[in-house]
Amino acid sequence: MTVPRDRLFAFAFLLLTLNALTTFIGAAALVFGWISASLNLFDISAIVWLAIAAGLALLWTSPSKLPSRRSDAAMLGLALIAALLPVPVVSSAMLTVLSLWGLLTSPPRSSLRRAATIFLSITAFLVWGRIALFWGAGPLLSADARFVALIAGTGSSGNTVSFVDGTRFMIAPACSSLHGVSLALILWTTVVQYFAIPIDRRVWVTLVFAVVASIAVNGLRLSVIAFNPHDFDYWHVGTGGALFGWIALAAVVGVIYRGLNNARRLA
Repeated sequence: MTVPRDRLFAFAFLLLTLNALTTFIGAAALVFGWISASLNLFDISAIVWLAIAAGLALLWTSPSKLPSRRSDAAMLGLALIAALLPVPVVSSAMLTVLSLWGLLTSPPRSSLRRAATIFLSITAFLVWGRIALFWGAGPLLSADARFVALIAGTGSSGNTVSFVDGTRFMIAPACSSLHGVSLALILWTTVVQYFAIPIDRRVWVTLVFAVVASIAVNGLRLSVIAFNPHDFDYWHVGTGGALFGWIALAAVVGVIYRGLNNARRLA
């Protein structure tokens, strides 16, 4: 019995993604415990889980019964080896390679090509966004600090922002707007590919507005911190921070739903 090509890629994408997420899952379980961490989706955005489910659904329900190619054997073999290694970054890199392979070897608008595009966007969250932040942390965090200082009406220096009382707090990489941008990109890509929405100017504009919404909410959260130095933990990692997380999610989802729903009706 020959397993369809789409099914084989579904298994490979799933194994690589789960192994790549073990760092996040393990860290969340260590801090919160397994039960609390699982209820909190292991501190991984619901957008990422949704993207994984959408990509796998495209492949699993694909009407294509084409068998895998001979050239797929090496790629899928490497994917299996990477998924078995206890090194998440290797799985992230291999997920990138396999996604690109699926893009290059599949017909336009096919299920495999659309799913590969979704999983390629997920790698922005898994590894490439973090690498970009590592190498460009100085300019990116400084830009965040200047933006927050502009909203709060205080001052900034490098990646530090002044509280209203004159003391300062530092914007760490974990608070960078780049994280929200990567999630907006993943959600936009997932919706576009899952519903096979033709990409035109309206669709690109929707992505721009989603990114702007994500950056704006993160800037607003950090501005609130600047105004409330004595409640730093509450607005940073406490209930206030979680509230802003939900606001950011709602803003991005709302923008993408409005823009892409209109584009889908007009397509």
